Amino acid sequence: MADKPKMLWHSNAPWASTGYGMQTSLATERLVDDYEIAVSCFYGLEGARLSFNKDIKVYPGWGQSYGNDALPQHALRLFDGEHRGGTVVTLMDVWVIDANMAAQFNMVCWTPVDHDPAPPMVKQFFDGSGAVPIAMTRWGQERLEKWRPLYCPHGVDTSIYKPLDQQECREAAGLPKDAFIVGMVAANKGWPSR
Repeated sequence: MADKPKMLWHSNAPWASTGYGMQTSLATERLVDDYEIAVSCFYGLEGARLSFNKDIKVYPGWGQSYGNDALPQHALRLFDGEHRGGTVVTLMDVWVIDANMAAQFNMVCWTPVDHDPAPPMVKQFFDGSGAVPIAMTRWGQERLEKWRPLYCPHGVDTSIYKPLDQQECREAAGLPKDAFIVGMVAANKGWPSR
């Protein structure tokens, strides 16, 4: 059997209780069967390498924000010293990534777009890096149209989040049968709180 293609996933640690951490966990657990995959963390791990489900290597951040210092070293380690020996997938805001560093790798960036139009620093990153964008929303895909983005919404663990009987849930939670209810799943991280 041929060797698996190599992939370095760069984001929050897969055990971090953040949106990116949860997406990292869901995605890498599925990709490990088809890729030789490792995770490079800029949040959630400092100091030493650990392993995650199915023996996925998880490399630490080194102190500089967002891993611009650590990511290239982790990629070269995984890619046997070859800058283009695999694919780097980032799950984060791209405006914090060094475009010159990113241009050295085959990079795919799963990124939010939260402005209209996309912010100048996002545009500068994609112009300077040659990275392929992956939009999380159709709206974001439209804002990144110039760079021919792929589209992939975030995933969900359906063993936890799944449709249930609405009236039974309202009754269990002590909510009125006919009230309009709004809920949110979110993790505030950083200062100031979002």
